[in-house]
Amino acid sequence: MVAGSNHNTPIRIALVGAGVFARDAHLPSLLRLSHLFEIVAIFSRTETSATALAEQVPYPVEVFTRLASSRCVRTDIDPSGKFSVFVS
Repeated sequence: MVAGSNHNTPIRIALVGAGVFARDAHLPSLLRLSHLFEIVAIFSRTETSATALAEQVPYPVEVFTRLASSRCVRTDIDPSGKFSVFVS
């Protein structure tokens, strides 16, 4: 958990990359650890890949194809406004 945060609140993260490793390894692991992590955004160069991965998450997830716009929009990922990122 983030220092100084509520220990019952999952760390909000953005997945960067929506390829085979994200789909077959990272996403299943993060979903099993949903008490620790909440995926709130997925970035991929292609919207098709990001959307396909987002559809496997059992709750709403934002999809981005431009990382700069993701950072501007998702300041709730970390209280300081910085991303907690899981790169695939």
